[in-house]
Amino acid sequence: MKSFRWHRFSDPEFLGRMKPQLLNRLLSPYKHFLTGEGVDFEEEQPDYEGLVAAFTSPSHTPPEELLEALCYIDEIAIEANHDHLVDAWHQGEGCRDGQELSAADLAVLLWLEDRPAIERLYAEQYMTSQSRFDWSCHTNTRDTQAGRSESRTC
Repeated sequence: MKSFRWHRFSDPEFLGRMKPQLLNRLLSPYKHFLTGEGVDFEEEQPDYEGLVAAFTSPSHTPPEELLEALCYIDEIAIEANHDHLVDAWHQGEGCRDGQELSAADLAVLLWLEDRPAIERLYAEQYMTSQSRFDWSCHTNTRDTQAGRSESRTC
């Protein structure tokens, strides 16, 4: 089975810093898949070790929407993005205070409640401009009986 390399979702400490109710809200639609991977949802605290195992080395193919959520949140949920996440959160419905939330919590909330906002933020932060294509042309000059001829190789 395929394995995944996450920056943050492979760290139980990262998961432990998230508000448990937000993590459960994010993962509840995928409870069937996660319990099949051995994650225990019966405990008061989330099964962080079980989640890391299910995220990094699942025995079954994870739901595509779960992978998409993990990809966006994993990339954007760094403290360096906290102010950008707060700004995106404030631009949503009503006046919402996000200062007391971690970058991970804000990323989860945006994914759950305003997916276009996190997609825009991701694009602004991580999409690069079109790569420049460099090429060169070599000119070979050689003397022939009739004079000089040139050949170009591109």
